[in-house]
Amino acid sequence: MKVSAARKIAFDVLMRVTTQDAYADETLRALLAKTVSGPVSMEDAGLATELTLGTLRWQRLLDFLIDRHLTKSSKTLDPEVRIALRMGVYQLSFLTRVPARAAVHESVELVKLARKRSAAPLVNAVLRKIAKESNQQKSLAESITPFLPKDISPGDALGIQFSHPTWLVERWLLAFGDERTRALLAANNRVPALSGVMLNSQHREKALLSLQKAGCIVKPGRLLRDACTLEGGNPSACEAARRGWLAIQDEASGRGASGWC
Repeated sequence: MKVSAARKIAFDVLMRVTTQDAYADETLRALLAKTVSGPVSMEDAGLATELTLGTLRWQRLLDFLIDRHLTKSSKTLDPEVRIALRMGVYQLSFLTRVPARAAVHESVELVKLARKRSAAPLVNAVLRKIAKESNQQKSLAESITPFLPKDISPGDALGIQFSHPTWLVERWLLAFGDERTRALLAANNRVPALSGVMLNSQHREKALLSLQKAGCIVKPGRLLRDACTLEGGNPSACEAARRGWLAIQDEASGRGASGWC
């Protein structure tokens, strides 16, 4: 089975983030816009984005799930192997529409493409074990509770469950208590809306048309009169983004480039 374009792009982005301290969003958009094989389909662009940002968002929890199945000697993994495992576990645990066999097999193939063929059996074994566990789980954050160390602190436990740094969780627990902290952690893990800010009002109509051609559903922004909320499609590949008429960014970040409503 050939590795899909979406998984290859996500893997490359995560490698650059890990080894070069690259910015995930900028690197992802660059790779989606420039591929050797031609334009990326809307489906592949969507999956690549989900895999990249989801794997980063849940990295601490993913590493916990992975490390449970590693021996002491194998916990120090090469970046290529660790990233392939994270991507595989993310698909198995969060993407219900991705078949387990595809998540496992393509993660193994990614390791081979990265010239880490000797690690392929380990990746295959770990992901198969996690796939078996995932089939029996309803709520991932709650289901890992039995596997946490008995003497773990509340901050560490919630930090792993919700993939947040312990220091931040402990600060919120002290300020807000357990119930509100859990609600904050859950809210902080929700996928934010994708937004764009118009940089050239003279090309507004052309920009909106190009977004629609790229498969995007365009809705008015909430904070800025020159902003819009985008759903679906591949906005990075549209003419407006290429020509600089539109910046793909959060509305708060675009405050300096546009006006308030």
